[in-house]
Amino acid sequence: MTEEVPLEGLREEKYGRVLCYPRYNPEELERRLKELRSLGVRAVEFIGEKKVLDVPVLGKGCVGIVVLAHRAADKVRVALKVRRVDADRVGMQREAEMLRRANAVDVGPKLLDVTENFLVMEFIHGKIFPLWIKELKGRRNKALIRRVLRDLLEQGWRMDGAGLDHGELSRAPKHILINEESRPHILDFETASTTRRCSNVTSLCQYLLLGSQTAEIVEKRLGGKISREGLRKALRDYKQAPTRENLDQILNLCELTDPHTQRMKGVSSGSSGYPTKLSIGPPNQQRPDFSRQTGDAKRDRCGEGLASTAKHTWRSGITSEPCSTCGPKTSST
Repeated sequence: MTEEVPLEGLREEKYGRVLCYPRYNPEELERRLKELRSLGVRAVEFIGEKKVLDVPVLGKGCVGIVVLAHRAADKVRVALKVRRVDADRVGMQREAEMLRRANAVDVGPKLLDVTENFLVMEFIHGKIFPLWIKELKGRRNKALIRRVLRDLLEQGWRMDGAGLDHGELSRAPKHILINEESRPHILDFETASTTRRCSNVTSLCQYLLLGSQTAEIVEKRLGGKISREGLRKALRDYKQAPTRENLDQILNLCELTDPHTQRMKGVSSGSSGYPTKLSIGPPNQQRPDFSRQTGDAKRDRCGEGLASTAKHTWRSGITSEPCSTCGPKTSST
């Protein structure tokens, strides 16, 4: 059952207890309603399989409660993460910065706004990965599963290159969502870090291909066994040097290579528009180079944008035209 409540209606105690979970306080509620007004929120929609004090919500964690919201500035519904009053952090700004860095390499729901107690982001409608993979049956879905797995590892590689470690991808049943177009999205950057060693690709492989019940289902759906020892060796190589070549070794071993990528091999790093070094993250960890177009995305990147999360330009297609800060025009056609 859906409950759409206008802003003023959130003063009702049962909704106020969600906004101030787990310790309701009328004065704190008024402060939070003021923040919601500043964000342009006109209504909150209580829907989802989780419940907080018998009120349905999209998600519930150690840091926050996630609900749907309607804003005057948005034509679609947005996800609203509400900071718990007992959370082990003083605000949502740090998580917003981690999500902003993920967005800079095309990962995660789009960050829209943030205040001390609220994080506003794109709402991804879909299913968590374990449920999605369980419901897929039939030989025709093998190519789809391979595409989703490849896309997730590519996202992990881009985060590794940006120096952003998600932190929870080795146990990720709630952190990977497959939308209605069968596109995977990595969620929840509340424990992400730019200071610890990045292990996104290795953690994703552990969860999706090696050491979980979900990995067993993936193996069954693909109808063949992956060489676990071979994959562990490939992951050790990647951990030592997270290069494009070592990622390709993992993809090849797991039979996840994109045939379109194979045709792109041979494109020189200077003509593709990809930067060969990234400035985000700790300097002592080797960064992968983005010297070849990869996977389904086939996007050109703006070197200035990847180095600075505050300013980023994405362009679809193979032919690209860099922004004014990136130098002369280039084309890879």
